[in-house]
Amino acid sequence: QIIENNYNVLTEPEINSSFEYEKWLSKCIKTTKAKILILDVRDGLTTNYITKLKKLGILIITLDDPEEKRLSVDLAFYPPIPQVKKWSWNNFNGQLFSDWKYVILNRKFPSSNPKKTNSIPKILVSMGGTDIKGFTLLAIKSLIEIEESFFTTVLLGPGFSDHQKLNILLANNKRFKIQLFSEDLDKLMSESDIAIASFGVTAYELAHIGVPSVLLSLTQDHAESASIFADEEIGISIGYNHAVDKNSIKSAVKILLSDVSRRKKMSRRAKNLIDGKGAYRVAKKIYSTINNK
Repeated sequence: QIIENNYNVLTEPEINSSFEYEKWLSKCIKTTKAKILILDVRDGLTTNYITKLKKLGILIITLDDPEEKRLSVDLAFYPPIPQVKKWSWNNFNGQLFSDWKYVILNRKFPSSNPKKTNSIPKILVSMGGTDIKGFTLLAIKSLIEIEESFFTTVLLGPGFSDHQKLNILLANNKRFKIQLFSEDLDKLMSESDIAIASFGVTAYELAHIGVPSVLLSLTQDHAESASIFADEEIGISIGYNHAVDKNSIKSAVKILLSDVSRRKKMSRRAKNLIDGKGAYRVAKKIYSTINNK
């Protein structure tokens, strides 16, 4: 998408033991004569390096960044996760924004369409590109034990490797359909009544569309971030590690299947919290700040 929109792309050389990241980044800034640097990766840059860039008159922005370099940036944007309040912000002189309205989505979703409720609930299982914890199989095992009527689409990422186990598990089961990641993902999400998903950007995308979700977390940090979905009653967070088991998933799904009015309320609330304009608001803040400078 970046190339399609005619943006210049600078790629790093081959990464090896002699590669100096800060030196390469400085070269990129000099080559492009950049006045704004937006950081959206946990790359270990130091606060000293960020401070040096600021002295050159460069505006530094960071997105959803837990690293220490956040203390030296001009603008820092986060979803309203609880970690933001727990981190130390001593000596931070920039502007901090932590709110649902700054959630940045990486697709255009059909959010303007009314969210319809299917007569037979449709469940989406989406565990990301690789599913290193085996959440997909665990979710399917949980759903197989549920007697209520539903239809499930199992979305597989390019790194999913348990195809043989999956085929054995779903042999002749008419309630499940396997689908690979595709351009129709947005449509697939919008047609779902419930989603079982590994926490990440997908959780925010589902909320924007208005799909109540059962969220499974890979780490404690993910579980803490996912807690805001439970706090706002737009999703159910299972937790991480041993908390993610067959019974906990089964129980959460049954709660949502049995209460249509609750699902509708969760859907409306989620769509109100994440309206899809986060990227615009972040860009507007950046432009107003650089113009003031």
